[in-house]
Amino acid sequence: MADQDPTRNPDFLHYTVERDLAYPCEPLFAIAEDVERYPEFLPGWKAVRTKPDPEADYATDQMLAFGPVRERFTSKTYLDRPHRIRVVSQSRTFRHFEVNWRFGALDDAKCRVHLDAHLGFKSRYMKGIVGKMLGKRLDEILSAFEGRAVALLGRPGVDRGDE
Repeated sequence: MADQDPTRNPDFLHYTVERDLAYPCEPLFAIAEDVERYPEFLPGWKAVRTKPDPEADYATDQMLAFGPVRERFTSKTYLDRPHRIRVVSQSRTFRHFEVNWRFGALDDAKCRVHLDAHLGFKSRYMKGIVGKMLGKRLDEILSAFEGRAVALLGRPGVDRGDE
């Protein structure tokens, strides 16, 4: 398949969430990069194993569960520390799979975390099932990610009453 901008393909599901967190970007990037820990705190992740990959920073075998759907697949991860993590897959389920974590410094102690997913399924059935859940799931994932940051990095020192 040609490299097409996934955000412009109407056949793909597109979801985006973002949140400003009162932590520097580097430790947040490190939490997102540590994919083997995802089953400990992210909803839907059941099993993860990373392995070397000559074309990427690493490959990941993972099993996700969304409601009644369980899916095993392998993805490739590309790191641009501390700005972006790009995850792509060409498993049998997807016509296209791309998830991006982006980290943008707002100042020395605050980072905008942006998470987007662009998915194209080979099956209309899978698109229908996952499509109904994924938008809500991404928000849950970002909330769980924020909870992990609090657990590992402590409570932020910035007044967050305006969120």
